[in-house]
Amino acid sequence: MHLHSGTRGDAYEALASRLDKNVLGAPLIDTLIEILRTLWTESEAGIGSAFPRRSVTLTSLAAATGLSEQELQGHLRSMIAKGLVCD
Repeated sequence: MHLHSGTRGDAYEALASRLDKNVLGAPLIDTLIEILRTLWTESEAGIGSAFPRRSVTLTSLAAATGLSEQELQGHLRSMIAKGLVCD
């Protein structure tokens, strides 16, 4: 997967940045990153950081993440099962 490069924390920081764009916000602090690492795998964090602020199709999200639709569906099913996203 080529969502993020660099250190392992990049995907989690990108997800935190994305969450901070929500109405309630989620400022980037160490505690937030620890929580995200507990709940999300690194791959899931990369995918979550690619979600737009509106509804998105599988095709659009696959293009944004660089994943095939089939691979993305597998990740999304796992994320849905954990309650991280809603279908």
